[in-house]
Amino acid sequence: MPQPYCIYVLGDDGHFQRRVDLVCENDARAKDKAEQMLDGQSIEIWQSARRVLTLHPEVSRESDDDPTREEH
Repeated sequence: MPQPYCIYVLGDDGHFQRRVDLVCENDARAKDKAEQMLDGQSIEIWQSARRVLTLHPEVSRESDDDPTREEH
């Protein structure tokens, strides 16, 4: 079932500059849509009060709130 997500484009100061509302089937689809929006700025994906992940274009890496996650 489709779920509402918000994509926030972050400025250099880390503050939200723009919000895009979208509806996606799951987190992976929301990530795919957000990756298409990367244009030199970081992006956060939120579903209600849950931050799904943050994308950083300069390193093409993602981070989430899981402290046990290993980065390779």
